[in-house]
Amino acid sequence: REVLWDLLGRDGNKGAAIRLYNDVKRSIIKFLEQIRTDTIDGNWFSFLTENGLALDEVPYGTKARSEQLYAHFVVQWHSVTERLAEHDKQEDAMRKEDRIGCKETFANCLKKAAAVAGFRKNEAGGGEGEVEEREKNRRVAIALSRYCAYLLVSAPDLLPGRLLPVQDAETVRSMKAGCHVPDLIDQLLGRKDLPPDSRRCSDHWKVLALVWVRMLVYAAPYGNAEAHMRHLSHGGELITHLWALLYHLNICAWKQFN
Repeated sequence: REVLWDLLGRDGNKGAAIRLYNDVKRSIIKFLEQIRTDTIDGNWFSFLTENGLALDEVPYGTKARSEQLYAHFVVQWHSVTERLAEHDKQEDAMRKEDRIGCKETFANCLKKAAAVAGFRKNEAGGGEGEVEEREKNRRVAIALSRYCAYLLVSAPDLLPGRLLPVQDAETVRSMKAGCHVPDLIDQLLGRKDLPPDSRRCSDHWKVLALVWVRMLVYAAPYGNAEAHMRHLSHGGELITHLWALLYHLNICAWKQFN
């Protein structure tokens, strides 16, 4: 574990780009410790089926040449993550307005605040530990979402598939048009019925954190080897350190699970 932590490196070389919290690295290490071979197995898929998500909503689950579609999945899941982050921000703002607009007695205001706090704990699945876990998952999901979007724009040669002109607004609009963003948001927020054998996770941020950790680890063996080497000479991106680690484990590409 200590070796993995060191290999993932520090994020100081990225300046003000994306802040990668220690929670992010812990989540990546936790998943890397589950990997035994270069075959994509149940560790990659189980959380999808448990939460009613289709296997073709992630690049390693599609039957097509998934590495060619990686940019599409980054745009799709980044859009989902940012919209849910905005959704949470709006809900927090509404709760703040309710507190400011409270014209009841001080005692009643305290009771109302305690009731709201209890509701939020129940909504997150329990007590303070569950609330902290939800916040951790939110940080991990948002950080990795923005990091992958950053790579797509600033270092696309480190990612799988064809280089796409994502700086071009028309290209991005075209990619978004083919995404299932509203459906995925409804699924994650529990607005859609799930298949009979599925169970809904009480924390949509947990699902998103699992998605993004796997999205990044999936991308790591691919990309241009010379570009990875150039980045290593300057300290390396996070994905480059993952690329080097997987290369030393003889993982240069992922085999699809049958």
